[in-house]
Amino acid sequence: MNHDSPEYQKMLAELKNDYIKGLQGKLEAIQIAVEARDTAVLREHFHKFKGNGKTYGFPAISIVGELTEKLIIQSEEKGLEASQLALRLLKSIYEKELDNKGYEFEEDPNLAELRALA
Repeated sequence: MNHDSPEYQKMLAELKNDYIKGLQGKLEAIQIAVEARDTAVLREHFHKFKGNGKTYGFPAISIVGELTEKLIIQSEEKGLEASQLALRLLKSIYEKELDNKGYEFEEDPNLAELRALA
């Protein structure tokens, strides 16, 4: 299939839309894992975000996943703090995508805090 074809572009848009729709359940699972202080589950979630965010057209999600997974590996306490910041970032991405509004990921203070932890 030609990557410039309307059919291909439509398929990509549908995949991206499906990914965002499925994000709410993942965010709820992360919230539960944060409350339970379950770093093993958190690491698994953020590892998946690291890999699939960019694949579905959301490089910001991959960045959040990579930073957070790294911090979870370094230290449980840092990882839990990072997971809370990451959850806020991911919720912002999710809400802006649902509303079709632009989101200045690099301007989000939660990102600066997450990077400072690393």
